[in-house]
Amino acid sequence: MTLHEDGTEPSRRIMPDVSLWAADGSRVRISDYHGRSNLVLLVLGANRLDCLESLLEDIAADQAAYRAENAEVLLAVAGDPAEVGFARGRLELPFPVLDDPSGEALRRLGFPGGGNPMEAAVWVADRFGEVRYAWKDGGGQTAPSSKELLTWLRSIELECPE
Repeated sequence: MTLHEDGTEPSRRIMPDVSLWAADGSRVRISDYHGRSNLVLLVLGANRLDCLESLLEDIAADQAAYRAENAEVLLAVAGDPAEVGFARGRLELPFPVLDDPSGEALRRLGFPGGGNPMEAAVWVADRFGEVRYAWKDGGGQTAPSSKELLTWLRSIELECPE
């Protein structure tokens, strides 16, 4: 969990239970992972693939390390299915690339524009759905690295080794 600038701990925040579309047409819910695994959720507006492309490639290369930390990775892309298909095909990622064509799920996650083309974010949640780390583009911080995300996951596993 990140601290406020004054060093105080923010109130606990549970990731909203949203549904997104998988490539096979099935629905994937955030709550599908509760009680099973930690979750890294990356969210991109349709035109922001370049924003996190190197991070996505690094996560793909580190996939075994994510599994060792009992974590699943999901990438959610706002936009029409053709744009999401392009993202799926271009990167050949070993984790699900999900679609939110209406932007409703992304609005519930805190994107007022429902994933407009200029938005990107990363969340790390524990197996109970509590958000432990959050980054949103435009906040002045650079995107986290795969190694930083793994550090958060290791911290979670040390606190809750089940």
